[in-house]
Amino acid sequence: MKTIPVSEAVVINIIQSLKPKNTAAYDGISSKILKQCAHIICKPLTYIYNCSLSTGIFPERCKVAIVRPIYKKGGHKEMNNYRPISLLTTSLKILETIMFKRLIQHFESNNILTPAQFGFQKDVHIDDAVFSLLNNIITLLDQRKHVGGIFCDLTKAFDCVNHKILLNKLHYYGIRGTCFSWFKSYLENRNQRVCLLSNTFDQETSSYWKMIANRVPQGSILGPLLFIIYLNDLPYRLHHGNKPVIYADDTSILLTANSETELKSKMNNALDYMTGWFSVNGLVLNMEKTNIMKFTPNNRQNETFQILHQNRLLIGTDNTKYLGLELDKNVNWKNHIQHLNAYHLHRRRSLKFPTMKLQPPV
Repeated sequence: MKTIPVSEAVVINIIQSLKPKNTAAYDGISSKILKQCAHIICKPLTYIYNCSLSTGIFPERCKVAIVRPIYKKGGHKEMNNYRPISLLTTSLKILETIMFKRLIQHFESNNILTPAQFGFQKDVHIDDAVFSLLNNIITLLDQRKHVGGIFCDLTKAFDCVNHKILLNKLHYYGIRGTCFSWFKSYLENRNQRVCLLSNTFDQETSSYWKMIANRVPQGSILGPLLFIIYLNDLPYRLHHGNKPVIYADDTSILLTANSETELKSKMNNALDYMTGWFSVNGLVLNMEKTNIMKFTPNNRQNETFQILHQNRLLIGTDNTKYLGLELDKNVNWKNHIQHLNAYHLHRRRSLKFPTMKLQPPV
């Protein structure tokens, strides 16, 4: 991967493709303002971006983020009921978009990205991941195989990305020289602070600036791509015949065997490998929320499926939720349909329509 200067026309096209928003980071410049003066500011921006690309130095003033907690639901005093939104400078996103296009082109042209990953890629959607998973299950069951699935739950995966490990992987995949220096500068010495708006006094309160040791930058253009690069080598070392399906950090693995005993052995080996891989890469596999399941045809009833992994008894579940799908061990749609009906019923009841009062005729 080589550093090539960017033209003013490319910068203008990227600015015009931004969504016109009024939100701004610490510099106070929103994308709506930037779009209105794109032809005036494109020349100095192009000069700054080319200096960054040629020297491998990411601008320090673009490494700061303002985090605003957005209320989701539940009690207002519970911290877990708020979702953090990270605000980055708009000029940073333009530079990131330039590097994003070059990085994804490098990985696609060299066929580096694993086909098991369905997240954060062009022309690949969550529907493709669901179809791949269900198609593999049904195909294996039609072949009268014993089919099992492991559905992993990672604890705050994006926040646990180790910068040193990520840089080593980028170097292995051919990101070297000035490009490597650019990504190293991009990840290091990033700072953020939390800003709260007081409803009582209509004033903003901010925390101190704090350096980010790990994680991919939240709210950034490059963050999602760097994360799937971080997970890219996970499927390649799994045993031949296993079928992983990954969407961002949602990882599932299908295993097939000729007997239930063989299936349990393969599941143990796969769990050992994944637990070790996640540990080495600084990620945490939450075994409390990780589910195992043995799939059976609709006309069969089997006993409770369970395996003993590292002196811990794991009991198979009859259904699990994966990528918004209520997945049943018999691969039918009853639970999913019931879930959708309950959701839409709740939505209809929660909607409040204004009451209309008819005026009497004069």
